[in-house]
Amino acid sequence: MVGFKAETNLSKNELITLAKKKMNESAADMIVANDIGSIRYKKNSESNEVLVIDSHKVISSGWVKKEKIAKFIRKEIEQRLKT
Repeated sequence: MVGFKAETNLSKNELITLAKKKMNESAADMIVANDIGSIRYKKNSESNEVLVIDSHKVISSGWVKKEKIAKFIRKEIEQRLKT
């Protein structure tokens, strides 16, 4: 199961902490978290950065267009299905 966590104006560490809490509460296998309140996002809402968080690691998409984020999320899900 994949969960999603959108927050506003948090540090990366705060976002990770809240996403891990959400993952544990919901029994999700991974959480896709992002900050939609940053100045960078408000200036360019066609791009963003997401963090894919599971029980072993945190992976960043980097600041990219949303189409690339969708492909990044799909790739991360597919990799976990193979294991």
